[in-house]
Amino acid sequence: MFGQYSNYVWMAVVLPLIVLAIVQAWPYRRFRNIVVRRRIAAPRERVWDAYATDPDNPISAAFHDTLVSARKIGTDPEVIEFVADASGRHGTHHSVVRMETLAADRPDRAAARCVRIDDIDFPFGRDHVEELRLAEESGATVATLSWHGETATLGQAWIRRLRLGQYMTALRRYSETGQGTAAPQARRSPWRSAALTLAAIASFAFLFGWIFALALSLAVVIHEYGHWLAMRMTGQPRPRIMLVPFLGGVAVPNHPHKTQFDGAFVYLAGAGFSVLPSVAMLTAVVALDLPDLNAAVNSCPVDGAHVVWGPVLVGLATLFGALNALQLLPVLPLDGGHVLRSLIESVNVRRARPALMVLAGIGIAGFALMGDYIVVALLGLGAVQAWHLGGAKPAMRPMAPAGMAVIGIGYVAILAIHIGTLLYGLQYLNIDSL
Repeated sequence: MFGQYSNYVWMAVVLPLIVLAIVQAWPYRRFRNIVVRRRIAAPRERVWDAYATDPDNPISAAFHDTLVSARKIGTDPEVIEFVADASGRHGTHHSVVRMETLAADRPDRAAARCVRIDDIDFPFGRDHVEELRLAEESGATVATLSWHGETATLGQAWIRRLRLGQYMTALRRYSETGQGTAAPQARRSPWRSAALTLAAIASFAFLFGWIFALALSLAVVIHEYGHWLAMRMTGQPRPRIMLVPFLGGVAVPNHPHKTQFDGAFVYLAGAGFSVLPSVAMLTAVVALDLPDLNAAVNSCPVDGAHVVWGPVLVGLATLFGALNALQLLPVLPLDGGHVLRSLIESVNVRRARPALMVLAGIGIAGFALMGDYIVVALLGLGAVQAWHLGGAKPAMRPMAPAGMAVIGIGYVAILAIHIGTLLYGLQYLNIDSL
């Protein structure tokens, strides 16, 4: 559609990014040994008190400031249940972690293993051990954190290593200066967001030209704003919207959705909100009797506004229809796939993975025959996401039949409107195909 040059850019830039995401998410469970050391200019006792997760200890409580509570729920062996704020310190979502104490020899050694995170038992395997050893050396403390456990993907292994390094750096800073926390609060720089947005628009312009890039950016922002608005309606404190160079946009939630209905509603809201400008633009064209493309070209430009704005408004509405109809396809990682996942998991959790993998396989085969390898790679990423669903009971509460009916009817209605908009626009603009 956009020429051979754009296809080359897509293949050279976008395809490797999608392949990298697939590699990061590829199911590769393996037992890993990660060791991180830091030299800390503070006594061992202070380092120990900061590391030990104890809300009754002022030193520990200040460092682990997201900790809400801790209580002993077992004695042989000792198991402590920690409740932590997992919503970026907004108090809207809590995560429950249970740790089994293996050793607590202050100030020399501490060891524990994670037996449960929320609804997942032994998330890092039954042989998981996290151990901290503190040794005196030349008036300082050498802290060695050893993490032994299973990671499910290559990306998870990389993130675990990164997070452990960040944690030990924060522990050193806090032990030495009293500043910082175990989970530093993310800083949102408006300059960084503006730079990312400009880079995204520039990437769209590089692929499609400036006029189409601005139209596409508008469509993406309105779509993501629908997600953002739904997140706020379902209790998300500070979601954010980002434009991503070469890929589009994303609305980032603050924490996982609490119910399957909330999740499906949020994923459906992007296309749902986009119905409003699409219908408004087509209504304006019909109500004002703006001429179609042939009339605009062949007629004398007596009224320049009519000549220009008819095709422009319909073109924008057509773009909105195409973008949102694509997003509603029932395959991961598109919005329609997430809506379908929520519906299936509300009925039978174990059926979600095979159903979504079959749909991804059909899509991969179809687009491969058409030679569209960007979409093939995207659906490959969706197939990997479907594989990770497994059959475990999700933390989100399932939908009631009434909720499923609302989501199902809403999905069909919104998809029908966008397909209708797309078909009307193609006919109005005399375009045979995309």
